[in-house]
Amino acid sequence: MGVMQEIKEKWQKYLKEMAESNEKMWKGRKPGCCNKEEDREVKDGKY
Repeated sequence: MGVMQEIKEKWQKYLKEMAESNEKMWKGRKPGCCNKEEDREVKDGKY
């Protein structure tokens, strides 16, 4: 259990960092300049 917990925490930290860097990237991007599907999914909070 200890190892699984550690992996889970590292994974969640990694995901959080990814989400934050993605957010910065999306904010710097003009809406609708690329993939419409991605735009919609980002607004829905999938990424």
